[in-house]
Amino acid sequence: LPFGQLDGGHLVYAVFGPRARYVSIATLGLVVTLAVVSYSWIVMAVMLSAMGYFMGFRHPAPLDDWTPLNRGRLIVALIALAILLGCFTPEPISITF
Repeated sequence: LPFGQLDGGHLVYAVFGPRARYVSIATLGLVVTLAVVSYSWIVMAVMLSAMGYFMGFRHPAPLDDWTPLNRGRLIVALIALAILLGCFTPEPISITF
């Protein structure tokens, strides 16, 4: 997921820089909304909320923050986004009684 210190958060920060915190906030909102729809998202919503509260939404600056990504790395970021969208499941676990 594109949130803070998770792998997706690192990828989003590499592409968007400091504006990546808005993506983290939007991801938290999406996960909380999904937790209302499906109970299987509750643990993730609590974890992301705790990460946002204790660590904040800002990403620590990397050693080389001024060199822009080249075209190949942007293509890899788009491929990672396509994989996320292709594998994303709004209701990953369905509990039936």
